[in-house]
Amino acid sequence: AGVYIPSRNLTMMPYSSLGIVKKGSNWVFDGNRRDFGVLIHELTHQALIKRWGFLPVWFHEGIAEYMQAMPYRSGQFLFTNPGAAVSKHIRDGIGRAYREFPCTRLENLLTIEHRMWNQVNAIDPRRSLRNYASAEIAVWYFMHSDGAGDGADFISWIHALKRAARTDGRNWPARKRALTEKHLLRGRSWEDVEAEIGKSVREKGLRVVFARCIPRPLGDLPFRASPPPFPALLPRLALIQRRSQVKPPPPERDHRGRFLPDLTHRTAQGQSARAYPRAPREGGLPRLFLIPRPASLL
Repeated sequence: AGVYIPSRNLTMMPYSSLGIVKKGSNWVFDGNRRDFGVLIHELTHQALIKRWGFLPVWFHEGIAEYMQAMPYRSGQFLFTNPGAAVSKHIRDGIGRAYREFPCTRLENLLTIEHRMWNQVNAIDPRRSLRNYASAEIAVWYFMHSDGAGDGADFISWIHALKRAARTDGRNWPARKRALTEKHLLRGRSWEDVEAEIGKSVREKGLRVVFARCIPRPLGDLPFRASPPPFPALLPRLALIQRRSQVKPPPPERDHRGRFLPDLTHRTAQGQSARAYPRAPREGGLPRLFLIPRPASLL
């Protein structure tokens, strides 16, 4: 998998995805092993993030997956039938593990913040794959099927967010949600739009369902690695999931019986180490925090 680093305007790709393999002491190009889809995905981020960085994460990941799904021939993208291309892209990927692809609920998808998106990527690959594919479906629907099918409301939503980001950045998540409901929902309920999306993609050969109860996959899921939010720390850290209904462990005491600070945990060697603060809850998703990984797990 590749990664785009906005702060450095840098796209990093592994040789293997470009078909460059090592044979002996030399590096050679093997056209049978190349996969330009990841490169297209990351370059889409690089092309759009500076100009459209104010747009939510589902748009950026959805448009990158959308471009990755489009056929690429002789240096050109073919947009002759984008709906069929998106459906095939999902069916050949995560969709092959389900009879009906379980899309992320639209309200959760269109209101998720970037930090929570990255946290889901780090702890739950299955849910992460669903988010990427659901964002791809949403981008296709709002560009090609919603309303008159010309993407006019989608474009007006982008311009409205751009104006709002320039004029007033206060309470930005609430502002984004209000503009999303105004331009993309247009008086419809979330469930109504979900039903329309399901009908539209079914005509393109993909069956989807928006359900809170996620069906079990029919087989192994294709794992799509995503850049974790703390890449330099992951070799020595484990990301632990703490759900709200689980009671926290009792506070620890030192050898004198005094309570240890709340942000201090002990490793397998008995040494104390600073833990990272828990991320705030967003949209009812579980809280997350980092602790050092015991040496026995490394």
